[in-house]
Amino acid sequence: MTKDIMVEALKPLLKKNNFKKTRTTWHKVIEDFILVINVQGSQWGEDYYINLGVYFKALGTELNPPENLCHIQARLAHEDKSVEAIVEEAINWLNTYGNISVLESLHRENKLPPMTFVKAKEYLDSRLHLRENKEM
Repeated sequence: MTKDIMVEALKPLLKKNNFKKTRTTWHKVIEDFILVINVQGSQWGEDYYINLGVYFKALGTELNPPENLCHIQARLAHEDKSVEAIVEEAINWLNTYGNISVLESLHRENKLPPMTFVKAKEYLDSRLHLRENKEM
């Protein structure tokens, strides 16, 4: 499947999940975050990549952030998967990492995704410290 065919195939499925499309990137605004799905073409040929991102609204002013500015990022392996399976995996990933309680817990356990910006970790630290101080 080519990049253009993938983008067209993703369109109705992501629209059904309330994502808004701009070119080859979809955004969904939720409470504390903007969730991002992007299809990126390779500069080396017909290959393409599916990038996922979680943008912390508290850490920036972007309304439609590109995936490379997201505070937590991942690349989804999509080879040999149906479009439905890709969307399901992407949405599951975004729902997990687009949840502040889950992120705080993962941060406490040192289990955040490898592509987590330091700024996001500092933000989670400050939230955890505030909570700890309130409990004292």
